[in-house]
Amino acid sequence: MIKQEIKEARALYSMFGDSLKGEREFAEGMQKYEGAISETYAQMAGRGITQACSICSSKQAGCCVNYLCPNLAASMGEDEKRKLLSISGKELLCGWDLEKSLRSWLASRVIEQVNMSA
Repeated sequence: MIKQEIKEARALYSMFGDSLKGEREFAEGMQKYEGAISETYAQMAGRGITQACSICSSKQAGCCVNYLCPNLAASMGEDEKRKLLSISGKELLCGWDLEKSLRSWLASRVIEQVNMSA
C-alpha cells in the first residue's frame, strides 16, 4: 500500500511539481514547516533525545520512533516535557496546514485539467 502511495505521489509531483514550486502560499508553508522541524530537532538533540532514540532503536525493532517513551519522559521535568510537546505540536500543526493546502491546491488543478479536457 505504501509503495502504491509513493508511486501516486511521484506521478502527481511529475505533473504538478514545477507549478507548485511557484506558488507563494506553498513556499511560505514549506518554509514554516521546515523551520518547525528544525526547532523540534534542535530541542530534541539538545536534550539528548535523538541520540537516546537512535541507540534504543538499534537494539529493539519498533522502539521510541513516534512518541516519547516512558524512560525518556521519566527523565524529564514537567516544564521540559511541556516545552517539547509545544514545539513538536507546532511542527505537527504546520505539517497539517501544509498538507491541507497541498490537497486543496491539487484538487483545484485536477478540476481545471478535467474542465480543459472536456
